[in-house]
Amino acid sequence: MLAAEGRLRAAQDARDAETRRRTVLQSVLRQNWADLDRDAAGQRVRQRADQLALLTTGNHELKGALQRAEEARRRWEAARDADRACDFAFKKLTDQLGELNAVLELLTHTVSAVEIPDADAAALEARYRRVQRRLDRGSVGDVGRKVQGGLYDESKRALDALAAARSAFEEGAHRFGARWPAASADLTTSIDDRAGYRALRDAIESRGLPEHQQNFLRLLRERSRDLFGHLLSDIRDAPKLVKMRIDPVNASLGRSPFDRDRYLRIKVKEQRTPEVQQFIADLKTVVDGSWTDEDLTAAEARFAVLQRLMARLASGDNADVAWRLRCLDTREHVTFQAHEVDPAGRVMSVHDSSAGLSGGQRQKLVIFCLAAALRFQLTQDEEAAPSFGTIVLDEAFDKADSTYTRMAMDVFVAFGFHMILATPQKLLSTIEPYVGAVTSITNESRKKSMIANVVFQPAPDAAVDDAEPS
Repeated sequence: MLAAEGRLRAAQDARDAETRRRTVLQSVLRQNWADLDRDAAGQRVRQRADQLALLTTGNHELKGALQRAEEARRRWEAARDADRACDFAFKKLTDQLGELNAVLELLTHTVSAVEIPDADAAALEARYRRVQRRLDRGSVGDVGRKVQGGLYDESKRALDALAAARSAFEEGAHRFGARWPAASADLTTSIDDRAGYRALRDAIESRGLPEHQQNFLRLLRERSRDLFGHLLSDIRDAPKLVKMRIDPVNASLGRSPFDRDRYLRIKVKEQRTPEVQQFIADLKTVVDGSWTDEDLTAAEARFAVLQRLMARLASGDNADVAWRLRCLDTREHVTFQAHEVDPAGRVMSVHDSSAGLSGGQRQKLVIFCLAAALRFQLTQDEEAAPSFGTIVLDEAFDKADSTYTRMAMDVFVAFGFHMILATPQKLLSTIEPYVGAVTSITNESRKKSMIANVVFQPAPDAAVDDAEPS
């Protein structure tokens, strides 16, 4: 009813406005344009103003009356303008009221058809207020569209999360069924069976799975990680130990020249193959970190690495055996270089192998490296001489000259070795100062060997040779 009255008043106002407009237009049509002489009218206005000024000159009462008339005219114009503004505002408010009543009637009909729970209504109110604190009829539409857009985005994200959760559940159910087919025999991978999986989980937990998990972590920490930690430490420290044990070897080599104004020095270089580096990285994966503070997923990942290592270490396959030797034999993790240095310690030549050397130089280098290797293997850390020092050389110095032979023997003597030389009667005069006894073996008939021993004993008044006999 109110809406109808509003529309009626609006129609009446429109009719009145049209009537006034028609009256004005009719008066304009009846107007004689000849009477609208602007210059003549202006002249008459000036004349009337001059006459009025003449009449009011010296007449204070008339002048005061004119001022009061002018003031009354201004107040009348102000009141007229205010009345027009009030009429316009009233008309505008009336129109707005009619529109609001129409909207209210429409919304009342719409809301009455849909029941919104109080919680939803409060949530919508909060969303609207978050977009704009003060709402009116002009802004509520824009705010509503923003709220609707936000709800659409949230709904899309929720649907995506739902699809991801469904996919993750089905993937997990598939893995569970593949790993434990008996436990999931009556279940499918569909998310519709989630209640069955939940019941299965509750049954597993009721049988003490968390306690078994803690025991699993404890065993990994106390057994596997500690043992692999020692193994990793031994593999890492092995090159350092080799370098420490090679120092006395170099000290012994420094007591005998390798060549004229040259000494031999052995340098240890760490050289690990990619598979050894990967083995060390896997050991670090097992050892590093805290097993007690991490979750079960991380512990299972470490256990997978540990299980793979243990399976390969225990394997009898030829490839795995070779791999195990390369990884665990730390002698394979280092290489040796022979440096020729001058008395000042400057490196004059470097030998990775005997390639590029003559026959005598090659044998000389081999003898020196052999002496160093024997010294390394047969002595303890603090021993000056090897605990077992007997060395047997077959075909000794068959390609070396007397200078190199004497130099090599000096090296063996400096290392504290007892030499047994098998030689086809070559360089006997050269090795004589180092020999304390001779055993001659003959087999002229090719059927029976004859042995003759000769022990050297210096004469009582003979000078003692500088070289210490072996």
